[in-house]
Parts: sequence; C-alpha cells; structure tokens
Amino acid sequence: MSARVPGRSRGFLTRIVLTEISPDAERLLRSACHGARVLKVHQEITPEGYAVCRPVGELESFTVSQFREALAEVASSGCLLIDLSGVAFIDSAGLGALIGGIRHTRELGGRVAVACSRPTLVRLLKTTGFDRVVTVADSLANAAAALASEGGDVFANRHHVGVHLGRAG
Repeated sequence: MSARVPGRSRGFLTRIVLTEISPDAERLLRSACHGARVLKVHQEITPEGYAVCRPVGELESFTVSQFREALAEVASSGCLLIDLSGVAFIDSAGLGALIGGIRHTRELGGRVAVACSRPTLVRLLKTTGFDRVVTVADSLANAAAALASEGGDVFANRHHVGVHLGRAG
C-alpha cells in the first residue's frame, strides 16, 4: 500500500510506501516520527471487585487503539473505573474511544465511572458534556464511591474478565 503526500520542494510529490510491520516496529516508528508519543495502559482488579483501566500518557489518534483494546478486555467486568489522572493529553479520537468503551460496558450490563484529577481534562470533559454521560470524579476513591452509590452488588453483573488483567501495556 502506498500514499502520495505533497512534497515541500518544488511541488514534487513524495511517495511513502506503507508495509506491514510488527507492532514493536510500528511503535518505534511512531515514536520517532511523532515526538515520542507513548501510552501505557495499566489494568487491575481492586479488592472490592472493580476493574480499573488506567491509561498513562497521551490519549490521541496515534495511541488510541491500545486504549480501545484495554477497554474491550475489561468491558465485561460489571463495574469499571477508568482513571484518567495519568493522561497528559486527550483528543477527539481519545474521547471517542472512551465513549465507545463506556457504551460497550453498559451494553453488557456494567456500570462505569471516570476518575480524573487534572483540571484541564476535567474542564474538557465538562465542556463536551461527557460528565452528563458518566460520573466524573476527582479521585479513584470518589469514582468507586459513586459506583457503589448506584447500588447493586459489584459481582452481580460481573462476567468473565480477560486473563490479561494486571499487566501494563
């Protein structure tokens, strides 16, 4: 597969050839080309039974697929806490992945709350109306409390949780 991109010198077209490469090579290439944008996604199950998905880094178009995969892995957990406190930046692709993960979890009968302690991200979530879709709390503890106040047993809606929980991606 190839793409043509306008060149900068004398109006010539530069041809970029895209081939299939390994995920590691792709991350390395994207890192080199886009200012080292990296996203790590940590997943865990709390002693109370909540699945926690914690992205750390920039949540944007170049890193969003990793976040989507992590949300899909925990969507059937019953109670999901998404901790955005480690996210330095989020764009429309990141918001789309977040909304898609929340919708998927709810379709499976689960409940979701978001924790975010970064004022700029909280402002963005409120400006876009995201806080009307899901509870946005200032800490993971407050997000968990919001889920608990929604009622129901944490384990009642719980389905199979992926075997990948607990690893950092």
